Amino acid sequence: MEALPLFQQMYEKHFTSFHDEKSVGLPLGRLLQTIGGSDNLKKALDIFTRLRTLAANGKKDTPCEDKEIELALSNLSKVMEEQGQSESGSGAVPPESEHPL
Repeated sequence: MEALPLFQQMYEKHFTSFHDEKSVGLPLGRLLQTIGGSDNLKKALDIFTRLRTLAANGKKDTPCEDKEIELALSNLSKVMEEQGQSESGSGAVPPESEHPL
């Protein structure tokens, strides 16, 4: 898991563009999802939700036009449902937290 600390450090810095944040956020979220565990899945959900909100021009809980982000959220929701960790039970994505990590 040598990549995890690197991705976390990169994600915590302030990005100058959405593209930069997405370039680090998606792989970090996927890595956290692969590692598993409720804390890591929640962190991945927060990251993907933040990216989705940014892609939707700041509108929370609104689907965006970015297929990579939507697929990441969909896959994560499926994993969380399979593990009984979905907060709503319907696969809906809860609002993002203030700080994803």
